[in-house]
Order: sequence, then C-alpha cells, then structure tokens
Amino acid sequence: MKYISIFILFTFSLCGYAQGDIEFVPEDINGKISLKVKSYSSQTRNIVVMISGPGCNVVPNGHIKVNLLPNETKEIANITAVEGYECDFNVTYKEEKSVAAPVDKLTHIAMNDIKVNVFVKNDCQKCQDLMDGLKKANIAAIDLNVDMHKPNYDLLLQAFKKTGTTIIKDMPYPVVVYNGKIHQNIVNIESFIAGLK
Repeated sequence: MKYISIFILFTFSLCGYAQGDIEFVPEDINGKISLKVKSYSSQTRNIVVMISGPGCNVVPNGHIKVNLLPNETKEIANITAVEGYECDFNVTYKEEKSVAAPVDKLTHIAMNDIKVNVFVKNDCQKCQDLMDGLKKANIAAIDLNVDMHKPNYDLLLQAFKKTGTTIIKDMPYPVVVYNGKIHQNIVNIESFIAGLK
C-alpha cells in the first residue's frame, strides 16, 4: 500500500508581497496528491515552483513555471508515492523576475506612411544610435522591434515583398522603410539621416 505524508516547506523569496498571499493546497484523491496553488494577491504573480522529496513521483517534475491571475487557484502537479516507499515532499517557490520593456519604447503592428519606419532588434546599438539621431534631427520616426513583437518582423517581410527588394544576407539592422523604399545595411548614420531631410 502506498503512503503519502505531506510535509510542505515554504521558502519565500519576497518581492514586496506579503508572506501569506500564496498558499499551496494538497488534495488527496485516491492515494494521489493533487497539488494546487492559490493566490490571494490582487496582482498577477509569476512564480517558479520546485517540488522534491524522496520516494515521490512528481508530474510534471523540475521547475514548474506558474502564472497566477489575481485570486486564482490552479492545479500545478500530481504527486504519488513510489511503490513500497513513503513520500515526503517539499514545496519551494520563488518569484520569477519579469523584464519590463523600456518605458520610452513602443512596439507597433502597422507601419506609418508619414513617419520613418525603423525596424530594430534588442541589444542593437546601431539601431539605438539611428533612433537617437532621428530624434535629434527632429525627424518623425517609429521603431518597430522585431524581437519584442513578431508581427513587426512579418511587416518587414511584407515590405520587402511589396517593393521587390532583395534581403541582404543576415539582414543587418536597423532596416528603414520610408517613402516606399527599403534602406538596409546603413553604413553611416549621419549621412543617412542627412539624406532623409
């Protein structure tokens, strides 16, 4: 016969939240434990849960990423004892840090025919230099980040197809679409900006 004893050890990695706003609720269903997590928070919580213990089969195993909406209860795992063993398991969790998009940047899903459309990638210094240069020159521009928003990449491919322009191998960024033309592999940013005036 399988025996499951429940020992839940909470390890909290607090990021401004009260200790009592996350609760793990084990429910015994015919010798199998259904482990649920309940949020008492008024904010969405992204946590990583780890369940471990000798003599236990945990499905899914490993680090379990859980996105909890405010006041939501969600089943996260099923735990059973290995035949012939007693299962004592521990539950730990930590907050998953989210990386916020820079405040001064927006992603868009459509090109703007009036502005200079600049397709950019994350961690692209040349992209940032071009956007800074356009701003300094008072040229209206919009950045379309292809890493942060996949539809922006689709827009870029549509622009290549529409204009019949050939994509340069490994498509160097930034890529600019303006006045029905595509500009790629921009070597000198200052000269390029001067040509737009």
